[in-house]
Amino acid sequence: MKLEVLDLSVNFFNNTILSFLALLSNLKFLNIKSNRLEGAIHIKDSEIWKSYSCKVLGHLTSLKRLVLYKCEINGSLALQGFCGMTNLQELDFTNSNLKGGLPNCFSNLTSLRKLDLISYNIALHSLKSLETLALSFNISALQ
Repeated sequence: MKLEVLDLSVNFFNNTILSFLALLSNLKFLNIKSNRLEGAIHIKDSEIWKSYSCKVLGHLTSLKRLVLYKCEINGSLALQGFCGMTNLQELDFTNSNLKGGLPNCFSNLTSLRKLDLISYNIALHSLKSLETLALSFNISALQ
């Protein structure tokens, strides 16, 4: 499929929508904000993916912009799966109820220019190319 832009925002999709995304290898922009992606979502090498779920995001290597704003994930996200997304320029985790820090391999995201972490209690590692960083409501991230 040649689809490059997909906006699925403000729906009631749950984790099952993610299996469809595996067909979209040319995707450059994905917006799945304000959906109901509940539970732990493991991006890479997960038992959950073997039965269905979200390793698919790690395979979207053409993706330049990913919006996970307000996805109601309500858990932890195995972020290592994003480390292979070397074309990623914008990543938005705003209000997604995620917990944890960025893995060291995020320094491999050399194209990443914008990272939104609003209301995400996160520890930061080296992101040398980053030009924009939104850290509203993250008091402990800077301490």
